[in-house]
Amino acid sequence: MSALVRRLIDRWRKTPQGEPKIKKGLPFTRLKHTEEMFFETEFFKYNAKPQYLIHYWLEQQGLTKTPKWSCTCPDFVNRKGPQHKMCKHCQAVAMLARANTSPFIAKHLRVLTKDIYYKMIAMPIGQPLPILPNGAPTKRLRITIADSEPGYIAYISRRFICYTCGGPAGVQYLKGRQCKHIACYSKSLNDDDYKQYCHIMPTNMFRTAVQQQQRNTKTAWQRF
Repeated sequence: MSALVRRLIDRWRKTPQGEPKIKKGLPFTRLKHTEEMFFETEFFKYNAKPQYLIHYWLEQQGLTKTPKWSCTCPDFVNRKGPQHKMCKHCQAVAMLARANTSPFIAKHLRVLTKDIYYKMIAMPIGQPLPILPNGAPTKRLRITIADSEPGYIAYISRRFICYTCGGPAGVQYLKGRQCKHIACYSKSLNDDDYKQYCHIMPTNMFRTAVQQQQRNTKTAWQRF
């Protein structure tokens, strides 16, 4: 296939849509009547990882409280955070908290409890997909983290896939990295506390559940 043909295909292919109202690079902002909040976001336009985690809190400094933000995205970690500025994910959270939102933001952000936030931040979300030892059997699992949409993952031919995050074939949008569902299973291999979220499924039930989730447009990648 020529480079010209590839460029044309990439131009015609549907890509994730962004939200132009979200500004980034603004100073840390304060949310009224809010001491602390936790969020997850997934599938913003050019995410390097399938999910990011955002934390807002007030930090006591002398007689006053100062707003603090954190986000696991590379832009915040490497650039905006050290400058005490907001990345687009933090800014979207601020817009959501102030009800100055849009359907795009409402679809892509979810409030977390403190417990679930700290469980998720301990997962290897965004790390390279793991490879199990030679001879590891095929696995098909439903991953249910709190009240979020279940994730359907499989380990087949020494490769992890997630039909909820990775696209129709379970691979494309992972970009070779662990989504929260695969990361949760990875964590469960070394931490029994995470096994409560992982449920092995028979093949037929797994396939039916995957198809039903896609028919109901409940997968993460269908938010585009």
